[in-house]
Amino acid sequence: MVLKLNKHLDQTNGLVTAPCSDFTVSELQELQRVLYAARDPKFEEVYQDGSDNRRLGAFGRLTSDLDELEKLWRSEREAVSAHSALHDVARDAKCHEVVMWFIHHLTDATKREMSNMIKLPLLALEAPHTIQSLQKQLPASLVHTAAPVFESYSQGIGCSACHASGATAGNSESKVWPESLSYNATGYGAFPFWDNTGPGCTYCNPAITPGQKITVKYSAKFNSEMLLHSKCGDMSWTGAKNAPNATPCNHLFNADEGAFIYTPNSPLSPIAASGNDAFCCRSYKAKDSQFPGAVPNDWMRSMTLYHNHSGGDTVQGFKGDYYTGDIKYYWSQGVVQFWYIESKDGLPVEQGEGCYQPGVKPKYPCGYQMPIVLYHDYDPATFKATDHTKDEFAVPDVCKNTVVDCSGPGGDSQSQYRGTLSVHARMAGVGSMN
Repeated sequence: MVLKLNKHLDQTNGLVTAPCSDFTVSELQELQRVLYAARDPKFEEVYQDGSDNRRLGAFGRLTSDLDELEKLWRSEREAVSAHSALHDVARDAKCHEVVMWFIHHLTDATKREMSNMIKLPLLALEAPHTIQSLQKQLPASLVHTAAPVFESYSQGIGCSACHASGATAGNSESKVWPESLSYNATGYGAFPFWDNTGPGCTYCNPAITPGQKITVKYSAKFNSEMLLHSKCGDMSWTGAKNAPNATPCNHLFNADEGAFIYTPNSPLSPIAASGNDAFCCRSYKAKDSQFPGAVPNDWMRSMTLYHNHSGGDTVQGFKGDYYTGDIKYYWSQGVVQFWYIESKDGLPVEQGEGCYQPGVKPKYPCGYQMPIVLYHDYDPATFKATDHTKDEFAVPDVCKNTVVDCSGPGGDSQSQYRGTLSVHARMAGVGSMN
């Protein structure tokens, strides 16, 4: 894919190109300023309306506001100045960003005019960076600094999702979820899967077992969902009294008011606790660009279907809590590895994430400062289309005026990177305990 795109750039009449390694991060940022000034804003409007990956952004955040872009670029420069390895990761990501901006945000007439004014980087040809290889090059004191740089890199090279052969939609085989549904599952691993520290979730217990019960209500119609966890981890890091600690909690995503974690009046109940037992913190602000509500019901179509050496797409040897038999295995990777498993009939069987792809083998915890392993086994018998009302996703009174912050990874409200970016895991509420 990279070779094909570079060939296309090299063959563009009048366009001067140079290897990505010839540029510095600062030089690429300056080039982005030039492209920003020359862009046609109508493209961004179209991409925003369609939640398209070609939207403008920097350092892992989506925004078209120049003042905000400048702040993100400054944070990026400060991060990469800490170590040359961080600079190279950020540089390779920015080469992808610059090329994407040039191709998808300029009119054809402006492209021809700009070709005589700028030198455009080609996409990096080196092997993709991995968080594991990056951490081996860095002292322990810089592991936290590396996290946002790698998050930005994972998002910056996302053009492969559109341009790689056969990967426009990831796959067309996975079964799309109903517009409104409910299901039960058994969760393994920490929830929340982040805290207020750096990568590795310092206050989380990385143990995988024992599992705990999860109940989920989902509505694409109301763009909302609720994840009921029977046992959550120690959230004393929020600084609030009555924070969950080996006790139940619910994670609510409301399309209009944002996302909150609150304590229920009993395990797996949507009703909030009251009085001295009440607790609520905000995990994502209202209208967050990354987590605006419920995820699309076709989110699994963004992943890659595993094919074995003979070309088949069925994997044998899976044994879970509720299902044993042949499966279809979907995967994606970025800051973390993510998997989603279906039965041959298309029913959800398992999903999870961590520092490796387990396939059908037994799972084990990742090492310290690595992305934690968390997954859950769906109960296919409970995965059913279910009508929900908007009131079922109403924000409890205890949350309406909360000032307690438990910002989740990847959201707009974060001033810095927190925990492990876990977009796919949030999509179906992976994690339940510890």
